[in-house]
Amino acid sequence: MWNMRTKIASLIIGAVAFGASATFAVAQQQPKPFPWEKEADKFFSRTIPKIENPIDKRINQGLKSIGLPNQPTLDITRDAKPLPEPPGLSETLIPKLDQNRDGVVSRQEYMLKRQRAATAGSQGTATKVRRLQRLNSRFRGADSNRDGKLSGSEIDAMKGRRF
Repeated sequence: MWNMRTKIASLIIGAVAFGASATFAVAQQQPKPFPWEKEADKFFSRTIPKIENPIDKRINQGLKSIGLPNQPTLDITRDAKPLPEPPGLSETLIPKLDQNRDGVVSRQEYMLKRQRAATAGSQGTATKVRRLQRLNSRFRGADSNRDGKLSGSEIDAMKGRRF
């Protein structure tokens, strides 16, 4: 009986020790990076080399040798004109939605242009109701001054949100 207990105890102790050592060994292992990851790390850790014109280098050395400051560098971005602003959302939407050409889009004009034909049956009615609720919500979200009309600045302030 005693012999059997010692065998079971040694078996349990061995299993626990083996499991602990295997777990410790697995925890210590670090996964090897893939070859493409090494290449990507090399690419992203590079710095942009400074390109210096050899003629400018010789001129600057000559100026330095006679005690004068380096020649000024050319800054081509200083005189560049800024790019024109792209047309705003209002410039494309107001001509499409504004029926009476007063320069603003009323709720009625918005709803008339955004409606679709409904399908017959209760499914079509439920879909139409959900769509009208969604359109009302979008109109309310865009109408920041709550006057019931959307001006060009209100449409442009949406900055790409669904309308």
